Amino acid sequence: MIPEIRRCPRCGKPYTDYPAISRRDNKTEICPECGTAEAFEDYFGISYSGDAYWSDNVDESMLSESPAKSNGIYSLKNGWLKQPERDNIPDEPDLEPELGNWLEDAFHCNTVETIDEFIDNLYKLRQESLIAEGEYGKGNLIFKELRNRGILQGLKDKKVQLENQEMSLTEEKELTEAEQVDSWWADRKNKICEYYHTLMESTALPGEYDRNNPYLDQRALAQTANKFGYGKDMIKSVLKGER
Repeated sequence: MIPEIRRCPRCGKPYTDYPAISRRDNKTEICPECGTAEAFEDYFGISYSGDAYWSDNVDESMLSESPAKSNGIYSLKNGWLKQPERDNIPDEPDLEPELGNWLEDAFHCNTVETIDEFIDNLYKLRQESLIAEGEYGKGNLIFKELRNRGILQGLKDKKVQLENQEMSLTEEKELTEAEQVDSWWADRKNKICEYYHTLMESTALPGEYDRNNPYLDQRALAQTANKFGYGKDMIKSVLKGER
């Protein structure tokens, strides 16, 4: 099926994609690229310096003064100022070997960085082709071929998958490090308790000191704190099971 060809009243280039609606009057159909351009103009506060192309502002002077070759201009007040004419579809250019090179590069995109670079370059290729050659330029057709084959969406999905894997590995690493710290501190507490109990048992009468119900001796606390490099309050907390 031969696609319907329209000519954008803003840029004057032919296009076959679904049209965008101009933000200037919410009525005029323009090409998707110009629709994006309008969005950028509004977002960044950029003033449009060309001729008015939206329907409410069109007049007869636009037909001769505008540098864009519009395929059709319609005024809500006066009807058709220029009847649209069907464009002839040019012969499709040979996309090889460029398409093969792009497919080869896509196959080797195995990191988030290489995927981002590939997609950025592909969109740049399309934009430059549209400006220089129009809808049927080789760069735009390569872009569409890769998109239609699912290469573009596949790379975007692969990027999400890689980012999720990287996040999982980071979380796993953080969990492992936390477990290592917990294990080290548990061993450290056992050594503190063992040292204190040994000190107390060495000075107490047989059976006088109960490890399960230890009492605090200031001299033993001071020796233990000095041995492990902590304050006496920390040693007390460890012995009471508070740390």
